[in-house]
Amino acid sequence: EQHAARRGFVDSWYWGVKGGAMRFGTITEGMQTAPSVGADWLITRTRGALLVGFDQLFFTGTSAIAGASASDSLVRVNMKNARRFSATALAFPKDFGGLRPYGGVGLALELVDGAEPRASAAGAGRTDPRQPLVDDAASRMAFQIVAGAQYQIGRGAIFVQGLLTPAQYN
Repeated sequence: EQHAARRGFVDSWYWGVKGGAMRFGTITEGMQTAPSVGADWLITRTRGALLVGFDQLFFTGTSAIAGASASDSLVRVNMKNARRFSATALAFPKDFGGLRPYGGVGLALELVDGAEPRASAAGAGRTDPRQPLVDDAASRMAFQIVAGAQYQIGRGAIFVQGLLTPAQYN
């Protein structure tokens, strides 16, 4: 949906929904693919834009993180689902009719929703003492690189984009 259809692409905003997949790896399971859904808000200027996004990823899996002590050297972690919030500065260097290729850089906050130690070190009804360590590892800020193309169709647009977030297996 375009806010200012009469002005065209410049000084407009677009919002929409998206679907896709994210490829990631863990120490215990290697590479996986998780389906995702999300929403984007694109605020344009003449040759640039701000892209704000939200993604929900659906998966269950395990990983492992370094423990707080030598006796707890590796903590296995159950994970379920993740969320991603991002903001990216984009450049639209040239348009080809209604087709506009773009690229940009930004930051994303990534949060694993259901991260908890796999074998609880706490008794029934008690909090696992390793949970704060797991919580800390389950969120991060990440640098991202985005490239794609948008095609204008009347008051709306469709887009295809790729996203690269360099990361470690943690």
